[in-house]
Amino acid sequence: MAKAGPRTKECQKRMVQEGVDGPLREYGFNRAGKRLTWIRETSQLIHIVNVWTRWGKYYKIQWGIRAEPVTTILWGPQRDPYDVAYSAITGNARDEGGTWEVDEKTTDEAVTTMASATAQSMREIALWLAGFKTRQDGLAWLRQDDDDHRQATVPWSGALRLFIATAFAAVDHDAVACTLMDELQASFAPRLRGKETRKQMERLMEWVEPLCREA
Repeated sequence: MAKAGPRTKECQKRMVQEGVDGPLREYGFNRAGKRLTWIRETSQLIHIVNVWTRWGKYYKIQWGIRAEPVTTILWGPQRDPYDVAYSAITGNARDEGGTWEVDEKTTDEAVTTMASATAQSMREIALWLAGFKTRQDGLAWLRQDDDDHRQATVPWSGALRLFIATAFAAVDHDAVACTLMDELQASFAPRLRGKETRKQMERLMEWVEPLCREA
């Protein structure tokens, strides 16, 4: 792997400071140590923004909403609290500013333009994520019919969306989880052959069954 030169490192630093760190801090995010990850906590959720990089040259913005114990139901135990992939809802910033590339030939003018576009994208994501403060907010979004999904990669299918909605409802002891579970079992039935899918359903049933027995 080629080592980044001084010029590339300078561009990287500016992009992170001007395009990501500064704008996110305006909206209450804090950087997780030296990682390219920023978090904002609410009473029940954690908003995560991560800068994925390859070879110190290609960069991509990822965002996530971590909601325990929903995320454990979905993915199983996870020790890394800042892993954006370990989220109940996650996606990529696919608009202008969501990805960029720097190298030794990148000019100061190009960095300024890219950082401005990225900063705007960060502010939009931060504002959108601010609408999620509780698990009920997550449940309401998952059950709505419009297309305001911010290019979410999870849930990427109707069945997975229904699964996560059921989990949000179950951990909040919301009786709608029983109705959602009936729908989920019908739509998930063809997929229950996979080992991981069966484990997901088992973890979910541990929450749903006691709730529905009491109903």
